[in-house]
Amino acid sequence: MHAMTQEVVRDLLMGGFKRQGLSSMLTSLFHAFTPFTTDDAKTFSVGRDYAAHVKASVSHVDWSVGDTPDWALQVAGLCGLTANYYYFVVCGFESALALHNVEMDLKGAVLGGEHSALAGTHKNIGNVKMAQGKLEAALECYAVSLDIGARPEGELRVADGKDKDMQAAGTYNNMALIYRTQEKYDDALKMFDKCLQIRIAKKGEQSIEVAKLLHNMGALFQWQKLFDRSLEHYTRAQNIFISQLGKDHIFVAKTCITIGSIFSEQREYLNARTELGKAIKILLATVEPGHMDLAAAYDYMGTAYAESRCDAPPAAGRGDLPKALEWYEKSLDVVKAAVGEKHPQAADTMFNIAQVRRAQGELDVAAKLYHDCEAIYLAAYGAEHSETLATAAKAEACEREAAEMVANAGP
Repeated sequence: MHAMTQEVVRDLLMGGFKRQGLSSMLTSLFHAFTPFTTDDAKTFSVGRDYAAHVKASVSHVDWSVGDTPDWALQVAGLCGLTANYYYFVVCGFESALALHNVEMDLKGAVLGGEHSALAGTHKNIGNVKMAQGKLEAALECYAVSLDIGARPEGELRVADGKDKDMQAAGTYNNMALIYRTQEKYDDALKMFDKCLQIRIAKKGEQSIEVAKLLHNMGALFQWQKLFDRSLEHYTRAQNIFISQLGKDHIFVAKTCITIGSIFSEQREYLNARTELGKAIKILLATVEPGHMDLAAAYDYMGTAYAESRCDAPPAAGRGDLPKALEWYEKSLDVVKAAVGEKHPQAADTMFNIAQVRRAQGELDVAAKLYHDCEAIYLAAYGAEHSETLATAAKAEACEREAAEMVANAGP
């Protein structure tokens, strides 16, 4: 299959194929692509090759539907699968958006732009926008998804049509994630509760879908410093993942990361490093080195080595700061490569680096980093968000300490 797709794409780019000439290849790809999952290391590179072939194919074809609507819908489905692969597995967000746009155009041409079958595509575009830090744009996509997803379907011609209730549950979940980031905790919990009711009714309390939601709810409680409730939800999610998927699955790694982060916040640093070490081991065996989950694990490992958030001015014996800095910079490299240096997650790690630099007495470096974080948070969350206010205060404190050091040094 790999050799065949390479040949077809090469001929396509040389002008040897027209739109209909791709039918057999895309049909084969459609059936071959579905087994490639985030946690399957053996097929990961093959899946990436397929994704590249699909992207190259759809970007060089005139997609006028004409009298081939069924084939157009099949291609739309393949574009959606490939886009999700770029989003979930390789964090290729621009590639994901390009493919989702082709998917949207093809479905809209056959079914109409307001057909409920497009609800999932709007939701997935919202997911990508959220990953890019474009929260309001993501909420708009989710609102459209819920609106058109509630409409009667009529004659559903999409072969991979999804359960509309489960699709709505996914949208509620994602809206909750945005509300959590915006510190609208009550709104977030309402959305999570709506999602939970649907997923339990449809899939059962021990389902993977419920475990994913429990994990997200754990993060909500963690943001509110409700650590006991957070750890309870993370542990419940982890137990379900292990029972359903095995102990070496990427979803288990995700729970190790979040449980490790809880231990760090509770100053149980050895436990934190143990959990994070488990996560990194799983992830290195299942995803690319540039995956965002690895960035999160590296970042929390840095915190576990720093043994504090360095909230005070420079102090000796505050953990292994050089080791912490090494992990933070490793995390930042991954984030910048995946989503760019202006993304809020980049600011999160830059903030941690600033904390270490401040603890090491490098006040000018720290102050600049705090200001850089403040600018990113301001653009993403607004002037009144706690992250924006906190970094502004940190920068001011650093500048004041630096001025005092200069004054005390004398002439």
